[in-house]
Amino acid sequence: MCDDDDACGQGSSPRRWDDPDPALGWENDAVEIPASMQRIAASKAYPWLVVGLLWFCGFFNYADRQAVNSVFPLLGKEFSLSDFQLGMLGSAFMIVYASTSPLAGYVVDRVTRRVLIPMGLAIWSLICAATGMSQSYAQLVFFRAAEGLGESFYFPASLSFLADYHGRATRSRALGIHQTSVYLGTAEGAVLAGRLAEHFGWRSPFFVLGLAGAAYALVLGFLLVEPVRGQSEVAKPESIDPALGDAHRALAAAPQRTRGARGRDAGVPGLLWNEPGRAGSRPGRRGSTAIKPPAAGPSGAAAGLVAMVSAVLARGAQLFARGHPAGSGNGRGRH
Repeated sequence: MCDDDDACGQGSSPRRWDDPDPALGWENDAVEIPASMQRIAASKAYPWLVVGLLWFCGFFNYADRQAVNSVFPLLGKEFSLSDFQLGMLGSAFMIVYASTSPLAGYVVDRVTRRVLIPMGLAIWSLICAATGMSQSYAQLVFFRAAEGLGESFYFPASLSFLADYHGRATRSRALGIHQTSVYLGTAEGAVLAGRLAEHFGWRSPFFVLGLAGAAYALVLGFLLVEPVRGQSEVAKPESIDPALGDAHRALAAAPQRTRGARGRDAGVPGLLWNEPGRAGSRPGRRGSTAIKPPAAGPSGAAAGLVAMVSAVLARGAQLFARGHPAGSGNGRGRH
């Protein structure tokens, strides 16, 4: 109990669990969204538009980081780099990326993602372009490390963004489509960087990819609309998935049944505890495979799983024994 009405949410409309927490930082209304974009975001097609918009962002994320690998021979020649130095140049990105990812996730939970995603894209794209202006090995390492810092914010932000627009019915599909940007960005980034470097020098891939990504960041900033965090997890009035069958609905409503319950009334587990009309349906009958349903709780659930598997194996052994009586043969070897 609490005596302060304001602290208890009394005297004002209580905040829902999925509403943004003012203590966390920027809110959805901190960045003004045009009314036209709000109407577009309310459409059923917008969650899939978000997948497409973030797909290209993910493509640049991996194409930019892959470009340096395609120009290693040219970098080694121009700056007289050893294999160890080239290895360190490649690792600088990943070391910083891995080190800052937890911090990036912490920040993403507290800022507006529709601003953070295009801003991050613009920053790491400009760093990518700046890499093409490097005049020394130290500058190359610095820009690669800085790009790792910029890119580390993208995936925590984009995945949570997609999860808020796609519920359990479409989330895996949306994430699967978005994931293709990782592999195509890696492949196409390497090919494009190699081709550009071959014809225009090693600096050209960084300029092209960096400036293209910065231009796309401007487009992305106008088209993304921040969702309410957790909006796809808001419970529907029907707590049971409509895709489930009637037996599963009954099971979800009353999961524990008595030993004497008939299989047609007890749902799927009833077929295992007591097979209707056969062994186990009448206690005491020889060959009964009836198993007492487990108690509720975590230990009961584990016991239930073991019991169900045991019942299936026992029933299978009975059926096999009926079809292959002891001492019987198929007639092979007799003359």
